[in-house]
Amino acid sequence: MFGRSSNATPNAPTAASTSNTGQQEQQREQTSGGTNVANAQTLISKGTVIKGDIETAGNLRIDGKVKGHIKCSGTLVLGPGAHIEGDLLALKAEVAGDVHGNVEATEMLTLKATANIKGDLFTAKLVIEVGAMFNGNCNMGAATKQINVGQQAASK
Repeated sequence: MFGRSSNATPNAPTAASTSNTGQQEQQREQTSGGTNVANAQTLISKGTVIKGDIETAGNLRIDGKVKGHIKCSGTLVLGPGAHIEGDLLALKAEVAGDVHGNVEATEMLTLKATANIKGDLFTAKLVIEVGAMFNGNCNMGAATKQINVGQQAASK
């Protein structure tokens, strides 16, 4: 039908195409199937509002609004337009927006010039740019703790 011989199989895979498909599938699984979860990027863009807690095993950037607690076992970046009402827990954090809650970065916390935090800070290392503001207590050098996504946080 349509000018093709009945013996032809136009979409039959060849040995080379099957091999390439298998390699592509393996690469896809390694990137999206959990092998590189720690390098995953999650973006909550400007104009997005989330009500509820967020937990991620990868890196997270927020430019929108979140009303809830955030737990990130990678790097947490809050852009200048970010507005958070809740506690933050991350391996590393860079804050350029507004936070109404406690901020805990087990390795390093950076407050950019546009940061405005109303809450306590807990971190091993702290960088504060000129213009950044925070009202609360600062606790540094505390023992770092493991951030386990998907599990209840240990009480302080």
